[in-house]
Amino acid sequence: MFFKKGVKVKKIITAFLCVAFVFGLCNKNSLASDTKALVGQTAYTRSNLKANGSTIYFHNMTNVGQRIPAGTEVVIIGAGTKYIKFNLPGGERKYKLEVRSSDYDKYFVEDVASLQIEGLNKKTKGRFVGMVPSLGMTKDEVYIIRGCPAWIGPGQKAWYYTFDQVMDSNQWYYNKNKGTGEMIVHFQNDVVSEIEDLT
Repeated sequence: MFFKKGVKVKKIITAFLCVAFVFGLCNKNSLASDTKALVGQTAYTRSNLKANGSTIYFHNMTNVGQRIPAGTEVVIIGAGTKYIKFNLPGGERKYKLEVRSSDYDKYFVEDVASLQIEGLNKKTKGRFVGMVPSLGMTKDEVYIIRGCPAWIGPGQKAWYYTFDQVMDSNQWYYNKNKGTGEMIVHFQNDVVSEIEDLT
């Protein structure tokens, strides 16, 4: 009797593992086709991005090199499970954005007009280059200026959340570098209500 039950359990486990394998294979193939579809597309940076040489991390750190302005036209030249590669116009510079290709919409838009950069108020435009948020800015303005935060709440690394989930959060934690916090931006009714300095 025990032997027969053991065989049943073994068959159930084997069937489960087969289903999980097939499901994983389908998802992998789906992701592969999605990433291939990105290659060759023209897009625009959703926010200011900071590059450390040719590398851009998933969140913006103020103490790394070059700023690629929001609304910059790019061409996607590669995409994978943990990266998106792109060229600046004319192919003059190549960058590797260390994010999942499924997070494409956190960093790029198809229509630059959707960002409404030209419509930013004077105060916001004045903070565009320095990438410094201020009281009264909207979430959209902060995102354009500073980009994806490192965290969206205690223990909530932005890497694991979608663009919509980031935008729904009312706390955005920004880092100076990989390990040093810089500020927490608090929102109330989608407007900056407080900025905590962590430096």
